[in-house]
Amino acid sequence: MGIKVILVTLTVVSALILGAFGLSFTLLASGLAEFNGGLLISAIQMSAVSLMIVCTLLFFVFAFLSRLRLDHLYFGFFSLAAVVYSLLRTIPFFSRFYASVSLIPLRSFEFTLLAIGGILLALFFRQRYQRRVSLKPVIVYSILNLALGLAWFLGPQSAAVYMENGITGLSGALFLFFLVRLIPLIREKLRVLLHIIGLLAVSAAGIHDLLLLRGLVESVYLLPAALLVFVFLHVLVQFLTIREDYASLRTMDKRIQAADRLKDEFLSNMSHELRTPIHAVVGLSESLLRGNVGEMTEDQKSTLSLVFSSGLRLNAMVSDILDFSRMREGRIQLQNAEVDLYQSVLVAQKMCVPLLMGGQLSIKNNIVPYTLFVWGDENRIEQSLNSILMSIIKFSSQGTIEIDAREENRVTVISIALTGGNPLPGNIVEGRDDDFGEPGFADEGYKGVNLGLSLARRLIEAQSGSLEYSVKDDTSLFQVTLPSTRGKYQGEAGEAEESLEISLDALENLEALNDDNTEASKFTIVVVDDNPVNLQVLKNQLSGEEFRIVPFLNGEKALSHILNNPSDLVLLDIMMPEIDGYTLCRKVREKYTSTNLPIVLVTAKSEAMDMEEGLSAGANDFLAKPYTQEELLARIRTHLNLAKINTIYSRFVPMEFIDFLGHDNIADIKLGDQVQKEMTVLFVDIRAFTALSEIMTPQENFKFINSFLSRLSPMIQENGGIIDKYIGDSIMALFPNRPEDAIKAATEMVGHMEIYNKQRASCGYRPISIGVGIHTGNLILGIIGDKGRMQGTVISDAVNLASRIQDVTKLYGANIIISQESFIKLDNPTEYGFRFLGKVRVKGKNRSVSLFEIFDGDQEEMRELKTETKTDFETAILQFSKRQFDESAELFRQIIAVNSEDRAARLFLEKAEAFIAQEKRRFLFSG
Repeated sequence: MGIKVILVTLTVVSALILGAFGLSFTLLASGLAEFNGGLLISAIQMSAVSLMIVCTLLFFVFAFLSRLRLDHLYFGFFSLAAVVYSLLRTIPFFSRFYASVSLIPLRSFEFTLLAIGGILLALFFRQRYQRRVSLKPVIVYSILNLALGLAWFLGPQSAAVYMENGITGLSGALFLFFLVRLIPLIREKLRVLLHIIGLLAVSAAGIHDLLLLRGLVESVYLLPAALLVFVFLHVLVQFLTIREDYASLRTMDKRIQAADRLKDEFLSNMSHELRTPIHAVVGLSESLLRGNVGEMTEDQKSTLSLVFSSGLRLNAMVSDILDFSRMREGRIQLQNAEVDLYQSVLVAQKMCVPLLMGGQLSIKNNIVPYTLFVWGDENRIEQSLNSILMSIIKFSSQGTIEIDAREENRVTVISIALTGGNPLPGNIVEGRDDDFGEPGFADEGYKGVNLGLSLARRLIEAQSGSLEYSVKDDTSLFQVTLPSTRGKYQGEAGEAEESLEISLDALENLEALNDDNTEASKFTIVVVDDNPVNLQVLKNQLSGEEFRIVPFLNGEKALSHILNNPSDLVLLDIMMPEIDGYTLCRKVREKYTSTNLPIVLVTAKSEAMDMEEGLSAGANDFLAKPYTQEELLARIRTHLNLAKINTIYSRFVPMEFIDFLGHDNIADIKLGDQVQKEMTVLFVDIRAFTALSEIMTPQENFKFINSFLSRLSPMIQENGGIIDKYIGDSIMALFPNRPEDAIKAATEMVGHMEIYNKQRASCGYRPISIGVGIHTGNLILGIIGDKGRMQGTVISDAVNLASRIQDVTKLYGANIIISQESFIKLDNPTEYGFRFLGKVRVKGKNRSVSLFEIFDGDQEEMRELKTETKTDFETAILQFSKRQFDESAELFRQIIAVNSEDRAARLFLEKAEAFIAQEKRRFLFSG
């Protein structure tokens, strides 16, 4: 509201200033020439235009404050056009200029302003009254208005009158349409009536000025005055809107305050209602631990101890909620007395034992017994100290918490320092009066609610003390001050007990949560929760099942494990320090899809917005606490079965193929799905497989092919390739990223053949060789078939060309041949051993294709020989292409002399000699 008052004040002041400026300007202009109407009328005109300028600026300010609302922008530009038009029509200086130049350009500019202003005004009414004003009439009006304006400029001057009449008629028709649509709203809102009055004023003035322009009436132009009236009416509409918004905000504020009171009452009532079941849980657990119903095993006692400690903690949290409500209402009562600080710290320390786990965090009480006494409420002091300790444990999983105290000027300073752990946020103890947590560090990744720490600060301040927090040299330090007393025991330091240290060995080591029989486990489940009790509960609930549990108290460590180790399912808590469940879920989804790795959020946050955020982050399911063991197991089995089915499906349709089609699940695929992408196609085939298969039985054929394919397929997949299909002994693979990936996979496959042939030789089998053809081009990936039988396929000439290039490898005796399209897309071709094989017309292609041999996968001796003869070979190929057969034949002979196993050189030599012989025969016959 303060900003709006300032804007109104600035408007009035600016209007007065600009009015004075207008008067001065008119006085100056009047000295240059004589104007009809006199000095006073000119000053009034200038002041009116000045006010319109201020209003125009005001509308743009409204647009800026409302984040560029379109209706404010449209009316701001309309007002700007009205200002320029009024300047041309009313101000003496411009009128003098108006009379001294040709009328045609000025009238063109004038009608351009009217046309643009009409369009802006139409857009404004459309944006402001969307429910009453449809878009089509505005679009039609804008197109026709622009067309008539262009015709006015480009057509003959004799037709200008008709164009002007057309623009005026269109505007009048549109304004009449607006009046018809807005009249029913007059009873509802006063501002609609003001807009209607403005429309009527502009319409009447426009008709009057058109008649004046045609010489049918004798008067002055009224449209500038009508525009000024309309602009001022809209200003009044805006202030009426501001007043209504302010009243609405006041009503909303009252409702929020009422809702806040209801919230406090609800928390108080609900906390009281929770005490009964909590009391039952704590009481029954304690009776069982005491053996009231029979002896229990150590494992049973350990598990029940967790139940008992969790009940006590829950009861403390409920008490915190009640105390917080009482604090806000001013009903908290303190029973101040002399308190032994050592005993209070010891009690708070023991209450944290169930939360200490894993051997990485410990608490040391360095206060000497019976030496320091403070004045306060003993229960509240213990509660506050316990809240501080639990906050540290919650946000740090390692280090040492040391508690010291000293007396300074009748004030006892209690220091609680964490060393060797994760520093807590610097503003952790800063909270608002209406806050139930630590909003000050919510942006730093600590989104868990810590009601106890906020309450501890208030309780300490209520006892004339203070709570401060600081971080220095990786040490998190809480400092609590409380009033000191002399104490009943002085000088008894000799009876002081040694410093008490509670190790995190108080509970079962975290590693014990893993099932002992991991070999027999069928599924690996990663459980992430910052509360060790929750981890133990999940371990108990999943015990006896075929699960291997991998627990983590820290989100960062869990994320590292998930990204680097295979897992079948993740059970994830939301409220965690450092990295919350939503963030962790999103990071996991960057590598794994929801079908590859299901994530189930297990949390106490069960609101609809929490579920929506969790699912949008990539979670598969949402399990709200408390839940039954049967529900947990049912959901886990369901997701594991779905993941298993998707894994089986992915053996037939690659998941990458589904991703390319824009789906997350194979169930979303439908007939006709297709996408076009540029990829590199790789074909690999066993040479002379037909002859090899004829000497094997059908069973041996399948066994051999599966063994061969299982060796080469991982090399394709590890280099970013997707196996599209197996065609007998051939593999067709797609590489969506770079041709280098296909070349690397091909080189590894060729190199692996040497190892594979040695193994075959040891078993008495014949060696085999492969050829690889690679080509890059546009592909269409899609689903073909019918409703009863569908399959994914690739349709492209690039596929056929890659297959033909693979066939050519047999002719040239090359292991790997790539097309020119693949070669030119390499980032650095010099990294590879290659040579140009010339242009070849492959089967099924009308044009020749340039081919390159990649010989990095050849044996070392062959690589060295091909590298040595590369320059001569490519020179000979160039001469051959220019039909210089004698020169090329000589070079090929020299290459063969160096490398007698170069089949490509022999092939070109035979072709060159054949062409030479053909030329000689032609010469003899022609002679």
